Amino acid sequence: MSGVVVTGGTAPHSDAGNYVPITMPEKAGAILLLGATLVIGLFPRLLFDLIQPAIQQEFFKRIISG
Repeated sequence: MSGVVVTGGTAPHSDAGNYVPITMPEKAGAILLLGATLVIGLFPRLLFDLIQPAIQQEFFKRIISG
């Protein structure tokens, strides 16, 4: 395994200490998005059952058939 050698110049500045901690509303939003993504990923039929009736309307039949 080879390492990276930096010659001359200065090391990149780290801003790790300058960030504001994540708030509870941001955590809740992230958890909701992750949960919804996981549920739809594992059970896509939940979403397809909502979409399918709309696609089978006359308007979409004309679009799909050309």
